[in-house]
Amino acid sequence: MRDVPSRSACMVAAAALAVGAVTVLARPHLPRPLHQAAIIAMSLIFGARAALGFAGRTDLLSPGSDSENFRRLDLRVYSPLCLALAFGTLRSRSS
Repeated sequence: MRDVPSRSACMVAAAALAVGAVTVLARPHLPRPLHQAAIIAMSLIFGARAALGFAGRTDLLSPGSDSENFRRLDLRVYSPLCLALAFGTLRSRSS
């Protein structure tokens, strides 16, 4: 059992966040239907991650995220942040 997910899992999460940020910011450069679909997909992904975190099942997405320390932080910090990102991303759709 480790205290945190693997380096590769963290890098994948960081890359996904970067792609999501660029997608939200690229609205003027993407066709509207593609941008809308990307925003909805990102919101669903963030929402699913939040739900799994609140349920204590982040290990389904990221093997190695089953330590007590990670689960505590996941419940208090990471899952609420993912929920906020889901709502914020969805809100950006109407901008």
